[in-house]
Formats: sequence, C-alpha cells, structure tokens
Amino acid sequence: MDIEVKEVKDGAVIYPHGEIDISNVSELQREITALIERGITNIVLNLSYVDHMDSSGIGLIAFDHIKASRNRKSLKLAAVTEEVMRILTIIGLDSVLDIYDTEEEAIASFS
Repeated sequence: MDIEVKEVKDGAVIYPHGEIDISNVSELQREITALIERGITNIVLNLSYVDHMDSSGIGLIAFDHIKASRNRKSLKLAAVTEEVMRILTIIGLDSVLDIYDTEEEAIASFS
C-alpha cells in the first residue's frame, strides 16, 4: 500500500492506495498517529484508491474514529469505494462513521 498525505485548511487528507489489510494496516496507523502528534485534529481518509479492506482495516477505522471522538478530534471518510462501503454497511458502521461522498464535503464539514 502506498500512502499520500496532503495538508488542507483545518486538517489533513490521507490517500491510501491499494489494499488495506493485516500486512500493512500498521503503516496507515503510523500516518494517522503522526498527524495527531503534530497537532492536526481533523483528518479525512480518502478511500477512492482502496480496492480492498479486510477486518484489520475496518477495525483501525472504527478504533481511530472512537479515539478521535473522545479527544475532540475528527476522522472522516470520503469517496468510499463500493466494495468498502458494502462492508461498512453490512456491519453497521455506515451509521456510526462520518462518511462523505467527496473529499471536499468532508473538509467542509470541519467548519
């Protein structure tokens, strides 16, 4: 998995590319943690380039969403692929997570 990070007004956007699974989920966690440690409180995960996510990726998103909420930070999802959205819907996380159709909508929600 390749990961790009772009800082935006009021936060940052993370772009993971490829699959998020047990073999690489720690890379994504390191990126999220590094942003939080730098004081960035609003993070968007743009999932438009993610073609597969296993339970470790889903767990990471759920855990970081809870952790962010408890610490007055936000983790939002944007441009979720159909396969990943299907998984989130099946397990009920679509009603818990902040999910936006586009990156722009997710960023605008920070205000």
